[in-house]
Amino acid sequence: MASLVRSVLLDRGMRSSVRSLLVVLVSASACVRAVEPRSPSAAPSAETSRPQATEAVESVETAELATGTLASLRPTPAAAEIPLGAEAAPEPRTVTETVAFTGAATVRAEPRVDAPALGELALGARVQVFERVEGTGCARPWLAIAPRGYVCAPFERTRRAATPMLPELPDGAQVPGVYGSVTKGAVVYDSLAAVEADQGRVPEAHLTVRRERGVAHGGRSLWKTRYGLIDEQDIQRFRGSTFHGELVEDGLAQPLAWTLPAPQELRVRVLAAPTDGAAVVTTLPARRARRVLEELDGFVRIEEGWVVREQLRVARRSEAPAELAAGERWMDIDLSEQVLVAYEGDEPIYATMISSGRPGHRTPTGIFRISKKVAERTMNSMADSTDSYSVDRVPWTAYFAHGYALHAAFWHGGFGRTRSHGCVNLSPIDARALYDWMAPLSAPGWAEVYGHEEQPGSLVRLKDRHDPEPKWQGYAKDMHDAADTRLAAAPAPTRAG
Repeated sequence: MASLVRSVLLDRGMRSSVRSLLVVLVSASACVRAVEPRSPSAAPSAETSRPQATEAVESVETAELATGTLASLRPTPAAAEIPLGAEAAPEPRTVTETVAFTGAATVRAEPRVDAPALGELALGARVQVFERVEGTGCARPWLAIAPRGYVCAPFERTRRAATPMLPELPDGAQVPGVYGSVTKGAVVYDSLAAVEADQGRVPEAHLTVRRERGVAHGGRSLWKTRYGLIDEQDIQRFRGSTFHGELVEDGLAQPLAWTLPAPQELRVRVLAAPTDGAAVVTTLPARRARRVLEELDGFVRIEEGWVVREQLRVARRSEAPAELAAGERWMDIDLSEQVLVAYEGDEPIYATMISSGRPGHRTPTGIFRISKKVAERTMNSMADSTDSYSVDRVPWTAYFAHGYALHAAFWHGGFGRTRSHGCVNLSPIDARALYDWMAPLSAPGWAEVYGHEEQPGSLVRLKDRHDPEPKWQGYAKDMHDAADTRLAAAPAPTRAG
């Protein structure tokens, strides 16, 4: 089953589609704290993904918006496929042309410059257009683009295919590129001439880089990176963890657990009885998923026998917040257990392990909504940090609070333990699956998509044993308070008779 889950999660082509328009770091870890989410009205930065379009036959089918890999594994209730409060999905529309935007392109909810921003297109993105419409605040024509929104920006018509979903993955890859950690004291060169003259610089921050291309020069192998040229021998290449979560098909009637050996141990001992002196019947490797069959006095019974409770990370079913719409997608994160459960309405559909903030870098508790999703984001330490770092183009980043996000972590495999600078680290497989699944949904060619009251992002509840019922935060709190106000103002039901 696990191999099937992984193959499906990696296959973007198996996602289901809907015809509705939806409104919808460093060796240990890294999290953006100095690079803040930009205002929805701001222009794309140099860190925005630069798409490389693939050739394909253009079709109106590309106007349909995929609902995400997790949705393809388990059907999603119709209520989650349309805007909150909407009654029906719009009819499909016909694509009339494809354009390439040559400047910053903000997607708006309506054809006017003061309309809510839905997201940003990647620099140079090619998108399909339904029609050109009249609007306000812009001298150029407004374009109604697929699958939703309006753009007024410099463009040119093109016969090339629309830009695909970002970031793009090479066949069989887990991350969109080759990454590595630059060893301490390594030299960065600005040019080949600087390499020949041995005139380089030692970076002040710890760098995690992505290879733009390999360069062979003078018998040396180098990586061309956004920071400069670096000797390949001075880079520790990351392979990325193959760990991923599990589909939930029984509503977590039995809690799901993963084995996690005690520090300095490689395997978990399974005992014949729930006592310290019991015989060892077998051992299990780290991060092996098992169902919890029974719990007794600090021990847990799984299929093979009894395990010390502290050597398991357990995902349990939780009650959904009352404010959720029927079938709405949300995530429940238990920071004490280091687990995440994804839900559609009341039903858990996926569970996995995470790595949150280590001591001194606590991940905040609270009930949030996703405020911004970014296909790729370079993450830097804060200016006054004693642990200075820069991590190049971290994929599948979803912000839920000021400077805190869920994102892929390809530099470690320690899921189930705290490792980060405050963000929620996910394995690359999990990060991609959840990014595609959670609201607000992205679209082909989009580098960023924004969550706000007009286009709500998925709810994220972060709790721990010290704060089991966290408070509402951010614009999730604004929506929560507004709902309470409407409920209080509603007339009381009239009794019959």
